Amino acid sequence: MATIPDTAGRVPEGEGEGSAKPGANLLAGPRGVGLNAGRNFCQGPRNADLRTPPGPEGSNGSLLLICRGHPGFPFPGMSYQVIARKYRPQRFAEVVGQEHVTRTLANAIDQNRIAHAYLFCGPRGTGKTTIARIFAKALNCTGGPKADFDVADPRCVEIAEGRSLDVLEIDGASNNGVEQVRELRETCRFAPASSRFKIYIIDEVHMLTAAAFNALLKTLEEPPAHVKFMFATTDPEKVLPTILSRCQRFDLRRIPAALIVQHLTTIAQQEGVTVDDAALHAIARGADGGMRDAESALDQLISFCGREINETDVLSMFGLAARAQILALADALLAGLPERVLAELDALARNGKDLGRLLSDLLNHFRNLLIWQVTRGDRRLIEASRPKRRRWRARPVCFPPMPSPGSWRCWPRPSRAGATPSRRRSRSRSPCCAPSRCVTQSVWTRC
Repeated sequence: MATIPDTAGRVPEGEGEGSAKPGANLLAGPRGVGLNAGRNFCQGPRNADLRTPPGPEGSNGSLLLICRGHPGFPFPGMSYQVIARKYRPQRFAEVVGQEHVTRTLANAIDQNRIAHAYLFCGPRGTGKTTIARIFAKALNCTGGPKADFDVADPRCVEIAEGRSLDVLEIDGASNNGVEQVRELRETCRFAPASSRFKIYIIDEVHMLTAAAFNALLKTLEEPPAHVKFMFATTDPEKVLPTILSRCQRFDLRRIPAALIVQHLTTIAQQEGVTVDDAALHAIARGADGGMRDAESALDQLISFCGREINETDVLSMFGLAARAQILALADALLAGLPERVLAELDALARNGKDLGRLLSDLLNHFRNLLIWQVTRGDRRLIEASRPKRRRWRARPVCFPPMPSPGSWRCWPRPSRAGATPSRRRSRSRSPCCAPSRCVTQSVWTRC
C-alpha cells in the first residue's frame, strides 16, 4: 500500500506500511491504472470551509466536499505543461492587447478606488480569467493592494498554484443553482484566512439561472468590506441587467494579428522552435483574435512538425487557404474571370480547405483593400502582413466602377405557371431597382 505524506512530507502516525484505516485515501496498484486520482484522491487536509480552490492555472470551480490537492506531489506523466498555461501572463504588463483594461485596474489600485464587483466580457481566449487572477494577486499580495506586486511573493504563488484559501474560483456552468449561491452567501460573511480580501472569481457567469442571479443581488449590492466579486463571461447579453448595474464592466477586445505574431515569435524563441513569418501569420489568422487558440495551435504544430514549422504545415493541419491562393482568387474576382474563379475554388475544395473560412478570409481581404485605397495606405486601420502591403504599393488594385442604374438588368426570375414566354422575357429585361442584387462582392457583372 502507498501512503500519502502530509504537506510537511511526514507520514501520518498509524498510517504506515501495513496499516490502513477505513475510509483512508490510499493508492495501491501498478503504475498507469488510474486509481481514480481525479475526485477521490486526497493529498492533504480538507479545506476549512469545505470548498475546493481552483487547480493550478485551471478552474475546477466546485463547491462540493472534495479533498484539497497538494500541487507539489509528483504525478507520473504529468510533468509537461502546455504552452497556453506555461506562458500565461502573471502581471498586468504581460497581458497582450488589453491595455485599456489593465491600465484602468492599475490606476484604480493606485488611487484606492477598488470596487466590490467587476465583470470581464469578451471572446474566448482574450484574457478574462487571466486578468481576474492577476487582479486578485494585486489585491491580496503582501503589503497590497499594489499593481506592481512581486510574482515570487508567497501569497501570489498560492493564487497562481490554486492553493489560496481566500481566492475561490467557481465554474458558473456547473454551479448555477440557487443552492450554490445560498452557500456562497453564507460563507462570504467570514473573514479571510490570511489575506486582506476574500475574492470570488465566477467564470461563465452567464450560465447562472435567473433564480440564482436574483439570490445574489443583495449580496452583490452590499457585500462585506472584505469580499470582492469578479465575473467572466463570453455572453454578457445573458446576464441580468440588475447584475450588470452592480458591476464595473470591462469589454475585452479581440487581439490584433500583429500582436499575436509578435507574442508567438517570443514563445518560439524561448522554446527553440523555428517558425517562418508566413506560418505565424497563418496561425494568427486562424486564431481569430484569441491568444489561447494561437498558443494551442503552436503547441500542436510543434508536436506535428518538430523544431521547424512552415506555412504549408499550418495550412494542411487547420484547413486554411494559403495567402497566395486568396490573392489569386481575389484577382480573378476583380478581373471578372469566372472560369479562373471556379478553377481556384475547385482546387481549394479538392485540397480539403474550409470554404466557410475561405469566404471570411476573402471578405477580410476585400475590406483591407477598400480601406487601403480610401485611406491611401494607412496601416493603422487594416490588419495585413508586410508582404501584402508591399504588393499593394507595387501594384495598386482598382475596383471596377459601378455602372449606372439604368444599364442594369435583373437576373431572370423563376417562371410562374401560366406565364407566356414573351411576358417572361419582358420581365427579365426590366431595369433593376436594386443593383445590389446583381452584385457579388466588388465584381460588377452584366446579366
